[in-house]
Amino acid sequence: MKKEIPLAITGLSGLMVIVGEYLRFAQNLGWLTTFNTWFQVATTVAFPIGLVSLTLVHGHNIQRKRADWGLSILMLAATYVYLAFDLVSGPANGTVMSWVYTAYISPVAATLYAMTSFLITSATFRTFRCRNREATLLVVAALFIVVAQSPLAGLISHYWGATATWIINYPSNAAFRAITLGAYLGAFATAIRILLGIERAHIGSLAK
Repeated sequence: MKKEIPLAITGLSGLMVIVGEYLRFAQNLGWLTTFNTWFQVATTVAFPIGLVSLTLVHGHNIQRKRADWGLSILMLAATYVYLAFDLVSGPANGTVMSWVYTAYISPVAATLYAMTSFLITSATFRTFRCRNREATLLVVAALFIVVAQSPLAGLISHYWGATATWIINYPSNAAFRAITLGAYLGAFATAIRILLGIERAHIGSLAK
């Protein structure tokens, strides 16, 4: 029953959403509204469970002094200090929370986002190696579009920018839509596998 109950809940929940979305009688009964309310309740219950799990994991790291256990101390301190500020100030008075977000969270997020540019540059350098015809075509197309976005394109030819716009709007957009459609089909197939109980990764160790 440890496997059957989670699988049954998953299947019935997915079936309820599908019926509530596509069948008119379910829309008239407001199934989706009820399901969304249940989802909000489940999310509210899951938050303290996640907090306890976070505390246990990082607490064990600190207790056993595993690698980078100092970061676990920082993680727990930031979590509980921020939570304490929120409980004291309350949702009606967000002055302290806004200051914490503006002074700490926003700069850290901006720094991490800026660091991704170096990762993207490194990945681009490794990708754009002309090892075969496909890679060469990718390099040529990328350089063509990059130059088109700079003032240099206007000095070379006034057709350069128009050609780059055509490439972006037609061949590139068509390829992007094909990739997106493939991703949607893959997500749909995965959803069907989960609803039928074939894919059991979401129940963790119980799937074994």
